[in-house]
Amino acid sequence: MSLKPEPLDHNLGNVFPPAMKFTGKVTMVGSFFFWLISPLVGICLLIVGVFLAFTRKGVLVKIQEREIKPYTFIFGVKYGKWTSVQDIKRISIAKRNFSTTAYSSANRPATTSRNTFYDVFLVGDSKKDKTHIFRSEEKLESQNKFQRLQDAWGLESV
Repeated sequence: MSLKPEPLDHNLGNVFPPAMKFTGKVTMVGSFFFWLISPLVGICLLIVGVFLAFTRKGVLVKIQEREIKPYTFIFGVKYGKWTSVQDIKRISIAKRNFSTTAYSSANRPATTSRNTFYDVFLVGDSKKDKTHIFRSEEKLESQNKFQRLQDAWGLESV
């Protein structure tokens, strides 16, 4: 009896920007105070807060079966469909810079975050047809995932 290996689970980041995540966390804390006044309002605020703070996106990869499942992680459940990548022949790695800024009521920048990520993509027939499969702030980690998938699936580097 052979056991199938677990699919690789890659977190691609949050669905919402940092300011919305913070709002979700504040809403969760505030929901407990509203719970004392009105339990229904408190529960609704808690649900909204958990949704904003913890919703993320990712991808599951089955290397042996050549399948991927891009998903959205909501309330502990990964929503998405498995798709075959048998037709994919190319893979790429890209350095991407992201920045977010929140503005105060006086329209001045209040918070800024800057991140550099190294993303791995499966590339379809056109260069616009990309499927994001891995993200890391560490260049070496992304290069290792890139090389592992390239070797396992015999993909051409783009």
